[in-house]
Amino acid sequence: MRKKITFLMSLTLALPCEILYGQIGINTAQPQATLDITAKQLTGTATNPDGILVPRVDRQRAQSMTSVVTSTIIYIRSISNGSRSGTTADVDTVGFYYFNGTKWVKLNSGEKGTSKSSIYYLPNNQNNFLNGIASGSSQNIPISVSTDGADGVTYSTSTNTFTFTKAGFYKFVLTYEATHNATDCTISPYFADFPDNDRNTVRIHSTASHSPGGASQHGGSIVYATALPANSQWKVALGRGSSGNCSGPGMLLRAKSTIVEITSIAQ
Repeated sequence: MRKKITFLMSLTLALPCEILYGQIGINTAQPQATLDITAKQLTGTATNPDGILVPRVDRQRAQSMTSVVTSTIIYIRSISNGSRSGTTADVDTVGFYYFNGTKWVKLNSGEKGTSKSSIYYLPNNQNNFLNGIASGSSQNIPISVSTDGADGVTYSTSTNTFTFTKAGFYKFVLTYEATHNATDCTISPYFADFPDNDRNTVRIHSTASHSPGGASQHGGSIVYATALPANSQWKVALGRGSSGNCSGPGMLLRAKSTIVEITSIAQ
C-alpha cells in the first residue's frame, strides 16, 4: 500500500495541471488525451526500449477471467492450454486481443483476407484399419491438433469431430498413407464424406494402385472445398470404396503422414 500511495503522490506533484484537467501525461507536460505517453527519445540511436507493456497471459487465464470490462486489452502469450470455447472461442494464436463484451477478439493484424490453416495429424499407427469394414462404410481417424490456426474451427479429440463456428468458405485436405500385407491386393479405393452447405455430406473418392503384399505402401490426398453455415460439423473418417480389389483385409494407417488440413478461405 505504501508503494501505491508514494506513486500517486509523486504523480500528483509532478503533473498537477494534467490531473486538474482530467488528463495525465507521461514524459510530456501537455497531454493531448486522457493518457498521453511520449517516448523519452523520439529519434536517435538510443538502445533503451520505449513502449507500453499490456498484461501477458495464456489462453487458459484469459478463459478463466470473469466480469471483464468491454475494451480490455491483453496479450495472449501461449495457447498450449485452455480451449477455443466460451470467451476464448476466437483465440487461436498468440497476439493482442480485446474484449468486446462477449469474448476475446483478435486485434486487426493487417492480414484481412489472408487464409489460415489448421493442421491435424495421426499420432499413432492404426493397425488393421478398415479390417472387416464393408464397401461404402468408414472408420474414424483419431487425429490430434498440430497447428490450430484456421479461424472459426474447433476440434474435439474425444469425438473426432470438427465444428465450424462461423459461416464461410473452407477447404479440406485429407492426406493418408497406408500399407497392405495382402497377396492379391493391388488397388485400394477410399473415400471421405465432407460437410456440405445444401446436403448433409458429399462423398469424394480416391484410388491408389500399389504392389501386393509387403511392398504395398501407398497414399493419396482427398481435396474438397465448400461454403458452410455456422455450427456445421464434420467427423474425420476414411471409408472403403468399391472400385478396387482390396475388399477384406485391413491396413496399417501410418502415423505422422496421415494428416488433415483445414483452411478458412473467407468468412
